Amino acid sequence: MIRILLFSLTCLCLTACQNPAIPEAQRDFENRLEAIGKLYEKGDSSAQRQANEATAIEQRGALFHQLAASPEFTDWICTVKEVHAAALATQPELVLDLDCGFFSLRNAGDLIERSGPPPQAIMQDSPLYGVVQSLGRGDRVSVSGDFQVVRGKIRECSLTTSGGMSEPEFGVIFTNISLQ
Repeated sequence: MIRILLFSLTCLCLTACQNPAIPEAQRDFENRLEAIGKLYEKGDSSAQRQANEATAIEQRGALFHQLAASPEFTDWICTVKEVHAAALATQPELVLDLDCGFFSLRNAGDLIERSGPPPQAIMQDSPLYGVVQSLGRGDRVSVSGDFQVVRGKIRECSLTTSGGMSEPEFGVIFTNISLQ
């Protein structure tokens, strides 16, 4: 009985070490985005839905403006969705797309929207290139960096407002990436 208990505790400890806790700032960001997304979709009548959509868009803009004042994030836990070469690159560079729960983070190497700052791809001479190149789909990573800021707001890169509410994707500049 004691051996079973010790074995169970050991397994629990190993699992906890392998699955780091989501940082509070990341969890708060995700919860706020999800609440805004639910408000955007809420409403029984057309008029109510339009009012909710307008309120959600306003709240989202306020959140993005607030985060632009301090756009850095540290040790956020995400899962690799995709790593690929940037399609429009003139030099070797990589694009990293991460699933972070309700939202995604992505360096802006080949996003269709090019109205913001120049792409922030991970170039071959970057210290992150080898780390990113070794990652595969489903790998858990800890990432730090900065949200890209455009016109006083963090950059959300979805092509439609609806997509930005249901599956927001943020342009970021990664400063650290480590496999978990």
